Amino acid sequence: MTSKYVGIAVIVAIGFGIFYLNDQGMLNLTDDGNGGQAIISPIGTATSNQDDIQVYSGSLTMKNLLTDAEDPATSRTDDTNADTVYYKRTADGEFRKLASSTSNSATVTVDEDLKTVWAEITVPSGQAFYVDSNAIASSHSRVGTPIWADPNLDNKNSYVFPIDITGISTPDPNNTPEFQLMIDLWTDGTLTIDSPADQSAVGQGKVKNTIKWSADMTAEKTGEAVTEIKITLNQTDSTMWYENDSYIEVPTSSGTQKITLAQMDRSDLSSTTVYKYKYGTDVDTANFFVVAKNGDTEIRTPVVIYSGFDADNEGLTITYQLTKIDSQGAYTTTSDAVKVVEQ
Repeated sequence: MTSKYVGIAVIVAIGFGIFYLNDQGMLNLTDDGNGGQAIISPIGTATSNQDDIQVYSGSLTMKNLLTDAEDPATSRTDDTNADTVYYKRTADGEFRKLASSTSNSATVTVDEDLKTVWAEITVPSGQAFYVDSNAIASSHSRVGTPIWADPNLDNKNSYVFPIDITGISTPDPNNTPEFQLMIDLWTDGTLTIDSPADQSAVGQGKVKNTIKWSADMTAEKTGEAVTEIKITLNQTDSTMWYENDSYIEVPTSSGTQKITLAQMDRSDLSSTTVYKYKYGTDVDTANFFVVAKNGDTEIRTPVVIYSGFDADNEGLTITYQLTKIDSQGAYTTTSDAVKVVEQ
């Protein structure tokens, strides 16, 4: 009798154990193509993503091809117009040089710990080009968003692109796998603000005055980086203009940007009122004015001032200035002034 109860208890215990293992995912009793056969999953293991593992070791050839960002048929020269240096990055964030590109090629050594190669692209002294970072990142599935950094510690930041090299291999073990980096460069042009005519007899009350300024580029297929817009009015009585309604329109990579005076940083000086809109302090944060191939070199940047004159002979002198930074980090300005008067 005792043995009968013991047998029942054993059966119950086995049944409970099977239920527990199946519930915890350690025992699979579902039909998964194995005819319903129970498969015991390994304990303490997890499925690995092959893309996160470096399965290749050996040499990897890093190729590059330099072209004009606005005219791909125009080539640029590696190690002359731009330099490309490849790095690996340590766990503490330091960059360690792997190779430098010469004649559009460099060789790096890959081991199981190297999953990302970082490509620093710099424009040497004396070369008038900008790196089109957005075009480079968007045209490669393995290239990520670049960082603005100084991996060679020369106190000059540049774009550094992460390149995922996991899963890179070649069907023929006798050949060295390759990765090709397409590098787009803008030609550094020169912007100059033109000089539209003064505007007179605008009248009193709230009046819209459009000053048709443009920033003229020296040639097509060129660009220049703008770091700041400044508009100066030669008056301190702000009842003479409408800050919230007055604005400037400038081009951006995605279209046209409308910036009101109220959105700018205002400074009230002894005899003038100054409005500044700052994009940044370097090439990475600047707004690029670019003329495409066969494009119009006259880049329209109209300034609209709503005046509010309430007496005869009132007027404003409006000065429009752009601050630019070239590919070597040097700042220049271009400006023009227009008068808007009541009579």
